[in-house]
Amino acid sequence: MTLITKIGAHNRLTKLLPGQPENQPSRVQELNEVIEEINSTDSGSIIVTTGTNTPTINSRIGRFTSAALTTAAVSSEIFTITNSKVKVGQSVIAWIESYSGTISTNGIPVMYGNTRADKSITITIANVHASNALSGTVTIGFIVI
Repeated sequence: MTLITKIGAHNRLTKLLPGQPENQPSRVQELNEVIEEINSTDSGSIIVTTGTNTPTINSRIGRFTSAALTTAAVSSEIFTITNSKVKVGQSVIAWIESYSGTISTNGIPVMYGNTRADKSITITIANVHASNALSGTVTIGFIVI
C-alpha cells in the first residue's frame, strides 16, 4: 500500500467519524438525493384528489384516487395528471398505493410506464388478469424529482 492510498483512506475514515462537521451533509448529498428532494418540496406537500382519472395536482408530491374502474381483463387505462411542476426531462416516480377491489376476483391492476410532458404526467394502469375485469378504485401516488 502506498503512502497516498493510506492518506486517502484516513481522510475518508475521518469524515465518517462522529462529530465531524461534514459527516451528515456529505452522506445525504452523495448517497440519498431523493430524501433531499422530498425535504425541499414546496409547502402544501401532498395534494389529494378523489374520483377522477384526469386530476390537476400542482404539487411535487401528490396522490389521487381514481373513479371506479371497470377495465376489462388484459387491457389498460390511461391516467393524465395535469401538474404545473412537471417540466420536460424531469423524473417522476409513481406507484399504486392501494386498490379497493379484491385482487384476482376483481382483476389485477399493475402500473407500467409513465411519460412526462411539460405540465403533465401520463400513467398507464393495466389489468393483467386473464379473465376478470377491474372493479374498484386505485390510489396512485407520485413524486416529481
